[in-house]
Amino acid sequence: MADRRAPSWTYATRGVLWRVEAGAPGFLVGEDRSLETKEVSYFCLDRATGLPRWEGLVPIDRWWSGIEAVTGSVVLFHGYASPDMPLHRGITALDLASGSLRWQLPQARFLQVEGSAVVAAMGVGEIVRLNVETGAALGEGAASGLPSGHAPEARWPEPLVEDPGLDSAIRGTVPETALRESMLGVRGDAYCVLAYSERASSGTAEEPLLRTTLVLFGGPPWVPLYTEIVQGPARTVIPEPFFCQDGMLYFVKDRSMLVAVSLPTTEPMPGSSA
Repeated sequence: MADRRAPSWTYATRGVLWRVEAGAPGFLVGEDRSLETKEVSYFCLDRATGLPRWEGLVPIDRWWSGIEAVTGSVVLFHGYASPDMPLHRGITALDLASGSLRWQLPQARFLQVEGSAVVAAMGVGEIVRLNVETGAALGEGAASGLPSGHAPEARWPEPLVEDPGLDSAIRGTVPETALRESMLGVRGDAYCVLAYSERASSGTAEEPLLRTTLVLFGGPPWVPLYTEIVQGPARTVIPEPFFCQDGMLYFVKDRSMLVAVSLPTTEPMPGSSA
Protein backbone atom coordinates (compact mmCIF):
# COMPACT_ATOMS: atom_id res chain seq x y z
CA MET A 1 0.00 0.00 0.00
CA ALA A 2 2.03 2.95 -1.29
CA ASP A 3 1.01 6.03 0.64
CA ARG A 4 3.27 8.89 1.67
CA ARG A 5 0.75 10.49 3.95
CA ALA A 6 1.62 13.90 5.36
CA PRO A 7 -0.19 16.36 7.63
CA SER A 8 -2.99 18.28 5.98
CA TRP A 9 -2.15 21.25 8.20
CA THR A 10 -0.52 22.27 11.49
CA TYR A 11 -1.20 25.06 13.97
CA ALA A 12 1.33 26.17 16.60
CA THR A 13 0.42 27.85 19.89
CA ARG A 14 2.57 30.30 21.85
CA GLY A 15 2.18 28.40 25.11
CA VAL A 16 0.83 24.98 26.06
CA LEU A 17 -2.03 23.72 23.89
CA TRP A 18 -4.14 22.93 26.93
CA ARG A 19 -7.37 21.78 25.33
CA VAL A 20 -9.14 21.29 21.99
CA GLU A 21 -12.93 21.25 21.62
CA ALA A 22 -14.41 19.54 18.56
CA GLY A 23 -18.17 20.11 18.89
CA ALA A 24 -18.68 22.22 15.76
CA PRO A 25 -18.53 20.75 12.22
CA GLY A 26 -16.53 23.56 10.62
CA PHE A 27 -14.34 24.65 13.50
CA LEU A 28 -11.93 23.57 16.23
CA VAL A 29 -11.66 25.71 19.35
CA GLY A 30 -8.54 25.56 21.50
CA GLU A 31 -7.03 26.86 24.71
CA ASP A 32 -3.49 28.32 24.68
CA ARG A 33 -1.96 28.65 28.17
CA SER A 34 1.35 30.23 29.13
CA LEU A 35 2.39 28.57 32.38
CA GLU A 36 5.21 31.08 32.86
CA THR A 37 3.18 34.30 32.59
CA LYS A 38 -0.11 32.79 33.85
CA GLU A 39 -2.05 33.96 30.81
CA VAL A 40 -4.60 32.16 28.68
CA SER A 41 -6.03 32.97 25.28
CA TYR A 42 -8.27 31.10 22.88
CA PHE A 43 -8.38 30.38 19.17
CA CYS A 44 -10.77 29.00 16.57
CA LEU A 45 -9.51 27.17 13.47
CA ASP A 46 -11.13 26.36 10.17
CA ARG A 47 -11.14 22.55 10.07
CA ALA A 48 -10.48 22.37 6.33
CA THR A 49 -7.37 24.58 6.28
CA GLY A 50 -6.17 24.90 9.88
CA LEU A 51 -6.17 28.68 9.43
CA PRO A 52 -7.40 30.73 12.41
CA ARG A 53 -10.78 32.40 12.20
CA TRP A 54 -9.66 34.20 15.35
CA GLU A 55 -6.84 33.77 17.87
CA GLY A 56 -5.29 35.44 20.92
CA LEU A 57 -8.78 36.16 22.22
CA VAL A 58 -9.33 36.74 25.97
CA PRO A 59 -13.11 36.76 26.56
CA ILE A 60 -12.93 37.14 30.35
CA ASP A 61 -10.16 36.71 32.94
CA ARG A 62 -6.60 36.44 31.58
CA TRP A 63 -5.94 33.23 33.57
CA TRP A 64 -8.98 32.07 35.52
CA SER A 65 -11.23 31.00 32.65
CA GLY A 66 -11.91 27.94 30.49
CA ILE A 67 -14.01 26.47 27.69
CA GLU A 68 -17.35 25.14 28.92
CA ALA A 69 -18.81 23.76 25.68
CA VAL A 70 -19.01 24.23 21.92
CA THR A 71 -22.51 23.85 20.55
CA GLY A 72 -24.54 25.23 17.67
CA SER A 73 -22.75 28.32 16.36
CA VAL A 74 -21.30 29.44 19.71
CA VAL A 75 -18.53 28.58 22.14
CA LEU A 76 -19.30 28.94 25.84
CA PHE A 77 -16.68 30.07 28.36
CA HIS A 78 -16.68 30.10 32.14
CA GLY A 79 -14.87 31.99 34.85
CA TYR A 80 -14.38 30.95 38.48
CA ALA A 81 -16.06 31.99 41.70
CA SER A 82 -12.60 32.90 43.03
CA PRO A 83 -9.00 31.83 42.32
CA ASP A 84 -8.96 29.48 45.33
CA MET A 85 -12.33 27.90 44.47
CA PRO A 86 -12.72 25.60 41.42
CA LEU A 87 -16.46 26.33 41.18
CA HIS A 88 -17.32 27.67 37.72
CA ARG A 89 -19.13 31.00 37.53
CA GLY A 90 -20.37 33.07 34.61
CA ILE A 91 -21.27 32.11 31.04
CA THR A 92 -19.87 34.02 28.08
CA ALA A 93 -21.00 33.00 24.59
CA LEU A 94 -18.92 33.95 21.54
CA ASP A 95 -19.78 33.54 17.88
CA LEU A 96 -17.70 30.67 16.47
CA ALA A 97 -17.14 32.23 13.06
CA SER A 98 -16.14 35.72 14.19
CA GLY A 99 -15.25 35.57 17.89
CA SER A 100 -17.68 38.38 18.62
CA LEU A 101 -19.72 38.43 21.83
CA ARG A 102 -23.19 36.88 21.53
CA TRP A 103 -24.35 37.05 25.14
CA GLN A 104 -23.06 37.01 28.70
CA LEU A 105 -24.42 36.16 32.17
CA PRO A 106 -21.72 36.84 34.81
CA GLN A 107 -23.70 35.36 37.73
CA ALA A 108 -24.94 32.20 36.00
CA ARG A 109 -23.33 28.78 36.48
CA PHE A 110 -23.35 26.38 33.54
CA LEU A 111 -24.87 22.96 34.23
CA GLN A 112 -25.30 21.31 30.83
CA VAL A 113 -26.46 21.64 27.23
CA GLU A 114 -29.81 20.06 26.35
CA GLY A 115 -30.22 20.24 22.60
CA SER A 116 -30.44 23.92 21.72
CA ALA A 117 -30.81 25.01 25.35
CA VAL A 118 -28.23 25.82 28.02
CA VAL A 119 -29.27 24.75 31.50
CA ALA A 120 -27.81 27.05 34.15
CA ALA A 121 -28.10 27.84 37.85
CA MET A 122 -28.85 31.47 38.62
CA GLY A 123 -28.92 31.22 42.38
CA VAL A 124 -29.76 28.86 45.20
CA GLY A 125 -32.39 26.49 43.81
CA GLU A 126 -33.07 28.54 40.66
CA ILE A 127 -32.51 26.62 37.43
CA VAL A 128 -33.12 28.28 34.06
CA ARG A 129 -33.05 27.16 30.44
CA LEU A 130 -31.51 29.58 27.95
CA ASN A 131 -31.44 29.75 24.16
CA VAL A 132 -27.88 28.75 23.31
CA GLU A 133 -27.67 31.23 20.42
CA THR A 134 -29.09 34.30 22.18
CA GLY A 135 -29.07 33.66 25.93
CA ALA A 136 -32.80 34.44 26.09
CA ALA A 137 -34.79 32.58 28.73
CA LEU A 138 -36.88 29.67 27.46
CA GLY A 139 -40.29 28.72 28.81
CA GLU A 140 -40.97 25.34 30.37
CA GLY A 141 -42.56 23.98 27.21
CA ALA A 142 -40.04 25.40 24.74
CA ALA A 143 -38.55 22.96 22.27
CA SER A 144 -34.90 22.09 22.72
CA GLY A 145 -33.95 19.92 19.76
CA LEU A 146 -30.40 19.41 18.59
CA PRO A 147 -28.61 22.66 17.75
CA SER A 148 -27.96 23.21 14.07
CA GLY A 149 -24.55 22.19 12.78
CA HIS A 150 -23.65 19.54 15.33
CA ALA A 151 -20.34 17.81 14.57
CA PRO A 152 -20.02 14.03 14.25
CA GLU A 153 -18.97 12.41 17.50
CA ALA A 154 -15.21 12.36 18.09
CA ARG A 155 -13.57 8.99 18.75
CA TRP A 156 -10.96 8.90 21.51
CA PRO A 157 -8.29 6.21 22.04
CA GLU A 158 -9.08 3.06 24.01
CA PRO A 159 -7.67 -0.47 24.29
CA LEU A 160 -7.89 -2.24 20.92
CA VAL A 161 -9.81 -5.47 20.33
CA GLU A 162 -7.60 -8.36 19.20
CA ASP A 163 -7.32 -8.81 15.44
CA PRO A 164 -4.73 -11.25 14.00
CA GLY A 165 -3.91 -9.20 10.91
CA LEU A 166 -3.70 -5.90 12.76
CA ASP A 167 -1.81 -7.46 15.67
CA SER A 168 0.82 -8.74 13.23
CA ALA A 169 1.25 -5.26 11.71
CA ILE A 170 1.56 -3.72 15.17
CA ARG A 171 4.22 -6.26 16.21
CA GLY A 172 6.17 -5.46 13.06
CA THR A 173 6.02 -1.71 13.68
CA VAL A 174 6.01 -1.11 17.44
CA PRO A 175 9.33 -1.84 19.19
CA GLU A 176 9.46 -4.57 21.83
CA THR A 177 10.52 -1.93 24.36
CA ALA A 178 7.12 -0.23 24.13
CA LEU A 179 5.07 -0.29 27.33
CA ARG A 180 2.13 -2.54 26.45
CA GLU A 181 -0.12 -0.91 29.04
CA SER A 182 0.38 2.43 27.26
CA MET A 183 -1.02 1.22 23.92
CA LEU A 184 -4.31 2.86 22.99
CA GLY A 185 -5.97 3.15 19.61
CA VAL A 186 -8.96 3.96 17.42
CA ARG A 187 -10.04 1.44 14.77
CA GLY A 188 -12.05 2.35 11.68
CA ASP A 189 -13.08 0.39 8.58
CA ALA A 190 -9.91 1.34 6.67
CA TYR A 191 -7.62 2.73 9.36
CA CYS A 192 -6.24 2.19 12.82
CA VAL A 193 -4.46 4.85 14.86
CA LEU A 194 -2.22 3.62 17.67
CA ALA A 195 -0.29 5.52 20.32
CA TYR A 196 2.36 3.90 22.50
CA SER A 197 5.08 4.97 24.94
CA GLU A 198 8.57 3.67 25.57
CA ARG A 199 11.43 4.61 27.85
CA ALA A 200 13.64 7.36 26.45
CA SER A 201 17.42 6.85 26.49
CA SER A 202 17.87 10.23 28.18
CA GLY A 203 16.14 8.99 31.34
CA THR A 204 17.72 7.22 34.28
CA ALA A 205 16.72 4.33 36.53
CA GLU A 206 15.88 6.84 39.26
CA GLU A 207 14.05 9.25 36.94
CA PRO A 208 12.76 7.36 33.88
CA LEU A 209 11.51 9.44 30.96
CA LEU A 210 8.94 8.35 28.38
CA ARG A 211 8.56 9.08 24.68
CA THR A 212 5.15 8.75 23.00
CA THR A 213 4.77 7.80 19.33
CA LEU A 214 1.68 7.74 17.12
CA VAL A 215 1.24 5.40 14.15
CA LEU A 216 -1.49 5.52 11.49
CA PHE A 217 -2.16 2.18 9.78
CA GLY A 218 -4.20 1.70 6.61
CA GLY A 219 -5.81 -1.55 5.58
CA PRO A 220 -6.63 -4.29 5.57
CA PRO A 221 -4.06 -5.59 4.83
CA TRP A 222 -2.59 -3.41 7.54
CA VAL A 223 0.53 -1.33 6.87
CA PRO A 224 1.88 1.83 8.54
CA LEU A 225 1.17 5.00 6.57
CA TYR A 226 2.30 7.74 8.96
CA THR A 227 4.42 7.85 12.12
CA GLU A 228 5.08 10.79 14.45
CA ILE A 229 6.73 11.25 17.84
CA VAL A 230 4.07 13.32 19.60
CA GLN A 231 5.91 13.83 22.88
CA GLY A 232 9.63 13.78 23.54
CA PRO A 233 11.15 12.64 26.85
CA ALA A 234 8.68 13.36 29.65
CA ARG A 235 7.92 12.01 33.12
CA THR A 236 4.31 11.08 32.36
CA VAL A 237 2.32 9.59 29.48
CA ILE A 238 -0.18 11.78 27.60
CA PRO A 239 -3.61 10.44 28.69
CA GLU A 240 -5.45 11.11 25.38
CA PRO A 241 -2.86 11.99 22.72
CA PHE A 242 -5.25 12.11 19.74
CA PHE A 243 -8.82 11.81 18.46
CA CYS A 244 -10.48 10.95 15.15
CA GLN A 245 -13.46 12.78 13.74
CA ASP A 246 -15.16 13.17 10.38
CA GLY A 247 -12.38 11.57 8.33
CA MET A 248 -9.49 13.30 10.08
CA LEU A 249 -6.91 12.43 12.72
CA TYR A 250 -6.07 15.27 15.11
CA PHE A 251 -3.22 15.16 17.62
CA VAL A 252 -1.10 17.49 19.73
CA LYS A 253 2.66 17.38 19.17
CA ASP A 254 5.07 18.50 21.91
CA ARG A 255 2.18 20.12 23.81
CA SER A 256 2.20 23.12 21.47
CA MET A 257 1.17 22.10 17.95
CA LEU A 258 -2.16 20.80 16.64
CA VAL A 259 -1.70 18.49 13.64
CA ALA A 260 -4.39 17.21 11.23
CA VAL A 261 -3.91 14.15 9.01
CA SER A 262 -6.54 12.72 6.66
CA LEU A 263 -7.62 9.16 7.45
CA PRO A 264 -7.73 6.38 4.84
CA THR A 265 -11.17 5.47 3.55
CA THR A 266 -12.58 2.38 1.90
CA GLU A 267 -12.37 4.25 -1.44
CA PRO A 268 -8.98 4.06 -3.21
CA MET A 269 -7.04 7.33 -3.19
CA PRO A 270 -5.59 8.67 -6.47
CA GLY A 271 -2.06 7.34 -6.91
CA SER A 272 -2.31 4.84 -4.05
CA SER A 273 -4.19 1.78 -2.86
CA ALA A 274 -5.20 3.29 0.51
